[in-house]
Amino acid sequence: MLGGALVFLAFVLYLPVLRHLFRFSILHPIDLAICLTAGVFSIFWFEQLKILHKRKLASTSH
Repeated sequence: MLGGALVFLAFVLYLPVLRHLFRFSILHPIDLAICLTAGVFSIFWFEQLKILHKRKLASTSH
């Protein structure tokens, strides 16, 4: 599912006909880097929250 969504998004962003249809502009390398950084940061953040939540549950159950 994720792979299909990424492929469709790549088509929409980089095929001129689809890009014009959806009225998008080309993503420059810095834009892609910002998106990648934000994605990695959000995954890291939520994983840390899950770890803290598990520790809190473990400490309150004793």
